[in-house]
Amino acid sequence: MSARPDVALLRTLAQIADNADALIGQKIRVYGKILAFDDANRWIVLWSGVHAVLVDASLIIEGGAHAARWPTEARGTVFVIGYVEHTHGCPPTFVPPAHMPLGEVIVADGVHLQAIVLRAEPHVDVHEWEAAVEHMAAVGALAAPR
Repeated sequence: MSARPDVALLRTLAQIADNADALIGQKIRVYGKILAFDDANRWIVLWSGVHAVLVDASLIIEGGAHAARWPTEARGTVFVIGYVEHTHGCPPTFVPPAHMPLGEVIVADGVHLQAIVLRAEPHVDVHEWEAAVEHMAAVGALAAPR
């Protein structure tokens, strides 16, 4: 076993949604915008374009000093590193808000990210970052899942 930590694979939300089964158990690095959040249970819906992924931030945000860093700005950009895990439907404690446009957004089915890092990144252009990741994928420069 290597002493080096797992590398977080660069992926877009569309790549996660389209290749969820191949990414189960993989550490992923992704940017997106907060579409909705459940403050009490620490779930967010991370969104870009027509794709969204549920993110469970309960392991890293448990109140106290960390509560001030909980990004709650609607449509605010966040950076997430987390593991792709199986989810059977919506988590039982997460109820999508009535204003969430689920008809316009494809939420990745059967998976969520278990966040180990979550931070607000208001100055990152998500579409520009996604274009760079898509270009890297097109030229074969992205690391493949193990």
